[in-house]
Amino acid sequence: MNSFELKLEDKSSAWPYLLESKKGVEREALRVDQLGRISDKPHPILLGSALTNTNITTDFAESLLELVTPPIVKLDELEHYLLNLHYFIYPKIDGELLWTSSMPFLHEKNQSIPIALYGHSAEGQFKNIYRKGLAIRYGNLMQAIAGVHFNFSFSSNFLKTYLSDQGGPKNFKNNVSKLYMHLSRNYRRFSFFLVYLFGASPFVSKNYLDKPKAEFTAFDINTWLANNATSLRMSDIGYNNSSRSELNCSLNSLEEYVSDLKSALTTPSKNFSFEESKGSKISYSQLNDNVLQIENEYYANVRPKGHLRSDERLIMSLRNEGVSYIEARSFDLNPFSPIGLDKSQMQVIELFLVACALWDSGPIDNTELEEIDTRDLLVAKNGNQSGLSLPYKGRQETLDKLVDHIFSSLEKVASMMGNDYGQGLQLWKDRFKNKQTLSSEFIERLSASNLSYQDFILMLSKSHEEFTREQFIPDGTLQERLTQSARESLQSQKKKEDESVSLEDYLSTKAKQLQL
Repeated sequence: MNSFELKLEDKSSAWPYLLESKKGVEREALRVDQLGRISDKPHPILLGSALTNTNITTDFAESLLELVTPPIVKLDELEHYLLNLHYFIYPKIDGELLWTSSMPFLHEKNQSIPIALYGHSAEGQFKNIYRKGLAIRYGNLMQAIAGVHFNFSFSSNFLKTYLSDQGGPKNFKNNVSKLYMHLSRNYRRFSFFLVYLFGASPFVSKNYLDKPKAEFTAFDINTWLANNATSLRMSDIGYNNSSRSELNCSLNSLEEYVSDLKSALTTPSKNFSFEESKGSKISYSQLNDNVLQIENEYYANVRPKGHLRSDERLIMSLRNEGVSYIEARSFDLNPFSPIGLDKSQMQVIELFLVACALWDSGPIDNTELEEIDTRDLLVAKNGNQSGLSLPYKGRQETLDKLVDHIFSSLEKVASMMGNDYGQGLQLWKDRFKNKQTLSSEFIERLSASNLSYQDFILMLSKSHEEFTREQFIPDGTLQERLTQSARESLQSQKKKEDESVSLEDYLSTKAKQLQL
């Protein structure tokens, strides 16, 4: 079967339910001052507790905000929710801006980036120590890179119709997990398509790279440019860091994925030390010395996820309840969007995820995995190169031909989902024909501005703030709900800090959950 031939036979009754799929966004953004310097101020208390606020938290750094939406069916409503989150944030960050590019601007080499703090509870200490471990293992500069995660799940109506609700609840749950693993394998194979179109990080601060590689040229006094790159964030200088490249959790089945993940969580790594002893008191530099400290450290571009109960580990949720949704993690911030990505991008992403579930999806062996990794790196670093060829099924194929095949397949999915999706897809298909990827647009507009990278991103960041605060009409009910959630999150953090759970007991409980 052609890799991009859709499996549509005898399933037509399921297609109307594709419009019920739920989507969610996790958007990261660095707080910076009016000169673009990464903020050294603590997480603003008016945003609530970074530990317990489900809408507004922090990632690695105290200055790296993470805005989280709930699952939402309609993309217009998802876009509106994100705009409301930004509207809520701007008045509370004391004149700071949200840096609208994935790659930070670093004002000095080895710049200090304060690690996120979560209070004095055992859970808060756990999250802080985990981030200390990340800094030791990979360096803190990489952790200042920002991106967008897109969460996706089919509706129960679609799943019951597409899979047929037979064989009892356990069999149905297993079939749902198989479908999401099927989708994940194809995402792993073909997400280069999204990196090619939506990659937006061809620039990098000179203070990030000591010795640039041959593909870099000086764009301005402080910035390198990789002229053919689509996404340095997804390249070997970004999150696809060489120290992580040998770790692979198989997507061939949920059982293999959980087994590989558990192995990484319980196998000591000779590269990482465990703890430092200072007198009789243990001072943790990281949670443990294993290949992965916790599940979140596995930075694959797609991750099967489960709905977690309070203090439940992901690995337990996957093993006991199966896969509930997938998290797609390939997306740079769109520097021209006030919310990090626009509706047309979300439409293409959703169409692509549906197609991944409908394309044939056999197991990925080691030979194909090597081919996938090579292909991904080539697109991230050289995607805008004319005539670029990629390894594909043991041969060389042009990027243009593969992208064209994928577009043709997505058009068939769009025909099942309505004109709105078709219009969003056509916009990006036209851009593809004109060789106007988001990264090439970024390079073109920045070059035409005669500004430095720093000043250009500052200009865009300020314009996004002005648009959100002055032109966007917020939802008053939602704004009040966000205010209430911020207040309640501070109370929840205090309650956790008043509990008598020690860090050692908390760590012990987490470790025991791996053995259940």
